[in-house]
Amino acid sequence: MDVAKPAKKRSHGKNLNLYDKFQKNGSRPLPLEFDYSSNQFRAVGENYQLFVRLVSNEVDRHAPFHYRSWQEVPGEIKMSILTTLHHYFDLQRYHNTEYWEDIKQGIQSDCANRYKDRKTKFKKHFDKVGGYDNSERAKTKPPEGMNPDAWVRVIEELFTTPTYQKRSQANSANRSKQLYGSYHGTQSYAQRRYTEVQETEVAKHVEGWREMHCKGSSGWYNELAETHWVSACLV
Repeated sequence: MDVAKPAKKRSHGKNLNLYDKFQKNGSRPLPLEFDYSSNQFRAVGENYQLFVRLVSNEVDRHAPFHYRSWQEVPGEIKMSILTTLHHYFDLQRYHNTEYWEDIKQGIQSDCANRYKDRKTKFKKHFDKVGGYDNSERAKTKPPEGMNPDAWVRVIEELFTTPTYQKRSQANSANRSKQLYGSYHGTQSYAQRRYTEVQETEVAKHVEGWREMHCKGSSGWYNELAETHWVSACLV
């Protein structure tokens, strides 16, 4: 795939650290590593946070949010985002490797997760400003920084459709069955494993699980998480 530099100038916005590092690198793509061990092919290493942040910002900036899932977003938008990622990160080095197709799938998974998270925030905003009880009012209250016409499309072509409402109810029911969450924050599991291996030459899976479910003065996420931890230690 031939990758050209984006034609139009990108707004720096939240990516100031990326652009600063990119310029200090002689405006050459930054090195990026990927985790092959989990079969998820997620970015790891020194520049992974810059990469993930750029993915998030590009999805926010270019993707229309009235589609049911990232899979339905037009291919030209996905290609535009991938082109930008190539401009700032050295993905070219992976093109002729056995990993490239899987890496591309991993990138699309990152985009899909961001797309889903963003829509979840939009849905919470929709509920807050009128919801299904007053969708006409909600249409006049777009999230800060969002194009009003794009917001109306999200409501009319997604939130208020029978298919979406049915799936939303099912998702709410599934979340209520979740045993517990975690405190892993913005650091991915792949990056945590990568850091552990770099520092100790071994991934501390059990201890890593504890750290993600028990945090300082906050303690365990809930009693069930602690029970599972004790059971794992006894095995």
